[in-house]
Amino acid sequence: MLAKSGVLKKYESVIKKGLTVFAPSDEAFKAKDVPDPTKLTKANMVSLLEYHALAHYKPKGSLKSNKNKISTLATTGAGNFDLTTSTSGDEVVLHTGIASSRLVHTVLDATPVVIFTVDNVLLPTELFGKSHSPAPAPALSPAEGVSPTAPSPSEPPTDESPESSHSNSSKGLANSKSANAAVAVSSPSLFTALVTLATIAVFQLVGTF
Repeated sequence: MLAKSGVLKKYESVIKKGLTVFAPSDEAFKAKDVPDPTKLTKANMVSLLEYHALAHYKPKGSLKSNKNKISTLATTGAGNFDLTTSTSGDEVVLHTGIASSRLVHTVLDATPVVIFTVDNVLLPTELFGKSHSPAPAPALSPAEGVSPTAPSPSEPPTDESPESSHSNSSKGLANSKSANAAVAVSSPSLFTALVTLATIAVFQLVGTF
């Protein structure tokens, strides 16, 4: 989706200042009540994929301590395409105004890039409205210590949703380079290498996205 829609270039354009990606799995896109990506307009698909990334480095610890609304790559104005967060112990939950999604796994955390898998597609109210009610992530009770932030007032694009193709050699590259994922970024060439490695890691783990 990222490659075919052109949104991957948007991700790459902000990487020097930092990039945080929330990547749903293929199964998350198939969940009940999640809109069929192949039926979205190109513009809506772009917005949806941009909503799954932040233009700054925000690792899990930063998300856990967050108390404010978070702007995404899709944000174009105040209160537009924002996210809020809540925590319970070591768990971080993202809230879109429609449903919630838990951080499941950290795929890559190498400043200035961090990539998480999430258990639900982030559905922004700007595209789907509050009346849309996809299956939420498992609810966290007050007894579990949930401390939600203020709710958001309101989480790219072709008419198709093809999977990005990657050769076996690319997969081999991801495996052979994984030990170096935390390398300090100090030059444009290393930025490019990090983007490539991060992209391969995401595609290997979450498939369609």
